[in-house]
Amino acid sequence: MSDGVFHYQTSEKVKVAYEVASVPLRCAAFIVDMLIKGVAFMVMYFVMIFLLLGNLVIAKVFNVENPPPLLMAGVVIFFIVLLLFYNLIFEQFWKGQTPGKKIMRLRAVNDDGTLMGFTAVVLRNVFRIVDMLPLGYLAGLVTMSLNSRRKRIGDYVAGTVVIRERGTEMPDISTASGIFDGVEGLDGLVSEELRRILETYLRSRKHLAAPARERVERELVALVESKTGVGKPDSLPAADYIGSLFRRLS
Repeated sequence: MSDGVFHYQTSEKVKVAYEVASVPLRCAAFIVDMLIKGVAFMVMYFVMIFLLLGNLVIAKVFNVENPPPLLMAGVVIFFIVLLLFYNLIFEQFWKGQTPGKKIMRLRAVNDDGTLMGFTAVVLRNVFRIVDMLPLGYLAGLVTMSLNSRRKRIGDYVAGTVVIRERGTEMPDISTASGIFDGVEGLDGLVSEELRRILETYLRSRKHLAAPARERVERELVALVESKTGVGKPDSLPAADYIGSLFRRLS
């Protein structure tokens, strides 16, 4: 690993490089998420006041005792769950991102760059409590500062790392959109790891030097051909061929 980039060779024998998210970027994402949580807390506070006053008005007008505040209880439970499980919920359904990470273009992934499973998401968020000891995320900040992959304690336990994603657009692959349409059972033929490799290549290809890009393209084309049985037409650019499969799987 050098200059914040670590390299990994997948079980498919494809070499992939990822840029590790720096401590300042992770802190910025954390601040954004905390601001969102703060806004949610304020909303809950005002909703509770509104419901409480509503109950008092109803009791006064109809000369009855305060009705059971079931709605208020429901609102409180909803916001408590949202605040306590904010990171877990977003990282599970947004594939490793919270709103803060999304804004900062960060993503939590497995150590090999593949998308996290539910167990990894739970572990890294449960051990967030340890990272917060003794206060102010001190344990997490110290741990991130002492290792090259900027992993906090929760990342070590879950086997995850936070990477920085480039905002590169996917190449235009409309001319090859139907090349894999006749293939049955593509989901079973292509592993989750290979999907992640395809996406990483498509988003980073413009940043690769020509020799490296051509080498990766040759490896991926050969791999896709062996997995799907669909050969790349000589007239079709490798990026369109690879991108066609990725779009077909998305």
